[in-house]
Amino acid sequence: MMDISYISYTNIILIIFLIFIGILLNALVNNRYNGWYKQSQTNYLRKNFTNCISGNEKIDDFIQKQKIRDIAFEWIPYNQFKNIKEINENNSSFTAVYSAIWKDGPLYWCDLDEKYIRRSDDDVVLKYSHNIRSIGEFLDNVKQSLIINDNMIYGISQDQNTKDYIIVFQDIYCKKCNERYTNISYKWCKSCQIKDLTNLVSSGSEKIDNFIQERQIKINDYDFVFEWIPYNQFFIIEEMNEDSLSAIWIDVPLYCETQEGKYVRRSDKKIVLKYSHNLQNIDEFLNEVKAYSINFEVFGISQNPETEKYIMAFQEKKNKEYCIKCNKVYTNIFNKWCKQCSIIYFRKSFTDWTSGNEKIDNFIQERQIEINHSWSNVFEWIPYNQFNNIKEMNEDSISATWIDGPLYWETQEGKYVRRSDKKIVLKYSHNLQSIDEFLNEVC
Repeated sequence: MMDISYISYTNIILIIFLIFIGILLNALVNNRYNGWYKQSQTNYLRKNFTNCISGNEKIDDFIQKQKIRDIAFEWIPYNQFKNIKEINENNSSFTAVYSAIWKDGPLYWCDLDEKYIRRSDDDVVLKYSHNIRSIGEFLDNVKQSLIINDNMIYGISQDQNTKDYIIVFQDIYCKKCNERYTNISYKWCKSCQIKDLTNLVSSGSEKIDNFIQERQIKINDYDFVFEWIPYNQFFIIEEMNEDSLSAIWIDVPLYCETQEGKYVRRSDKKIVLKYSHNLQNIDEFLNEVKAYSINFEVFGISQNPETEKYIMAFQEKKNKEYCIKCNKVYTNIFNKWCKQCSIIYFRKSFTDWTSGNEKIDNFIQERQIEINHSWSNVFEWIPYNQFNNIKEMNEDSISATWIDGPLYWETQEGKYVRRSDKKIVLKYSHNLQSIDEFLNEVC
């Protein structure tokens, strides 16, 4: 009889070995991808920006040796800056700081287009270097700045009048109070935000208003704003259980819009309303709000004018979140994607297209309703007139651009959208005897 303990020991060793192999393969794939990714960025910069030089060999060499980043480090001609204004800051005799607008803007790597693109009219900070004795000393200052603020530095420039060299930073100063942003990456100023929140709607209850204001002044970074919500802001109200309703909030909670540096509203958000049944007073209700805030994203408080019952408006944060269309838990909560609703969407679209061949149509439809993830490719019939820039690659393959582009799940919009002008490869079915043989090759 075979020793059972020996079998168990062998199995454990096998499992450990397989885990090790999996980790090793994952590392190899990631390294290969990252290497390709960085090489693509390097090749693009060399090909398209060889003429962006300072005229100084040391500086050009320094810029070319900088590591490849998603935001390119570059030489920036001084005539690219406008609206240059001095910033009130305690500067040393060696530096002066100014705000400005960079006309063309910095280079950002775009994964979709596989190239660097510019974001025009970007706010920047110019740090001038006065009394620098040599270019070497200036570049030492740049190196130190890159160590401390790598992702915040766009590049180097030079004032053509004073000949002072300049380090160009991301904007770090609030436009309203001229103080440093609380969160520089999101261009968010806490003190200015708290001042703006004093103009929000009052509940009519001093206790509730004080509770809301206390929550608001504790706001950090780009959190949503806790607020009083007038009941007439809710519509399509549907019962979920004895004390909870689903509803659409017309104006939606305040979110930080990082591009504009202010809070904005995104309309028509699906939320949950929880009534304060059997609560004896306002204090008891507010304690319940505090308790719910631990596990749920509570947006604010409202009141039904007919029943005078107070209400919490929230979105479930950890375990569940409901699909806006079917009111069932999302298949993928993070991407707000519902498999069932996606299948219904594809089925409704069946009548909008046809290949002209029943076997092919059925094959495509089967692939569509088998979709399992928000990031899965949507398999579809593509009219040939959707392709342009067609170029031969080899005897049975050609490269082309798909005009409308493939369907992608857009989380913010909660629907499938197309990304136009996608580069693709077309493979022809030479020497295949039948449609079944072709479909087998597709599989």
